[in-house]
Amino acid sequence: MSKSKFFLCLANSYKHDNRCLAGVLVKPNYNGGYDIIQDDWGHPIWFRPINRWTDAGAIPNDEAEGIDFFDVIEVKDPEPCPDGAQQENHYYSSLSYDGHMEMDKALLNLLSRTNRKVLFGNAYNAVSHDYYERLEYSILMIHASDVRCYLKQRVDKQPQPRMEFTFNGNEYDFPITDPDFRHLLENDEDEANAASEYYLTLSLGAICDDKHFKLVAGVIMYDDDNDLSDIPESAHESYRLFKQGLSIVQIARCRLTKEDTIATHLVPFVERGLIDPEELVPSEHIEKILRYQRQHPYEDHLKPYFEAFNGEISYSSIKIVLASTKNK
Repeated sequence: MSKSKFFLCLANSYKHDNRCLAGVLVKPNYNGGYDIIQDDWGHPIWFRPINRWTDAGAIPNDEAEGIDFFDVIEVKDPEPCPDGAQQENHYYSSLSYDGHMEMDKALLNLLSRTNRKVLFGNAYNAVSHDYYERLEYSILMIHASDVRCYLKQRVDKQPQPRMEFTFNGNEYDFPITDPDFRHLLENDEDEANAASEYYLTLSLGAICDDKHFKLVAGVIMYDDDNDLSDIPESAHESYRLFKQGLSIVQIARCRLTKEDTIATHLVPFVERGLIDPEELVPSEHIEKILRYQRQHPYEDHLKPYFEAFNGEISYSSIKIVLASTKNK
């Protein structure tokens, strides 16, 4: 009987005229979604499928086409095949699409969780092959700052897409191998530099002149029009479970807390338009709450609403519906 692993795609980059796929391990949950598999320190576990028959194990283009960031890929018959720093490598018999996870700030922050102070052991743009052989990882995601994307002009060659950025106070300048982002940068440099935040999947390249150069293998552009950084992490966890399809009752059971607590967690996400109140509150209750609001436009306390409905509509439902009207 064949075995399977599942990984969340966070890189589909150029490699030896084919592709390099990589991501973090996930596991299907009982509600049809996926959970990120974490190590003992709460960091995601990275995974890279390797083809047995191609140059440097690159994934053939016809196998990698159509695989996008945040797609979940099922890997049949995974077999570890570590090579130097590339401890994430696994042979496989087949790859297939299994599902998709929605990107949000909480998920990005989990994926970029790391205790690395420098990238791949130093603050330079490459590592020696000898050091590469001793490293225990070759891929990770970071939240970069001070990002500048540009095309490096070269003699008798096509301009090279590159990215300058800062991480933990160190400045870096790496080539970009993410094909979609390269295409964006080559055609609209302003747009490539327009995001407010950048999450980068970084990897070590194949040996070149006894070095392994550091590469930007995946670029995720994030805009903070709906900045969620002021929302507590506990609320983010409830929101993540809700987006996976769990109800308030199920989330409360999973997190061993009260249903009202979970409902309160979801209020700021309703306020920002990320959750439709009809997903949480019966439509007839929504109509009653909105009608009372229209009749009492200056009422900003919940108790009069609760008493007007003779306690038949919960405080949390009232909060949710009123939150949905704040930015309208």
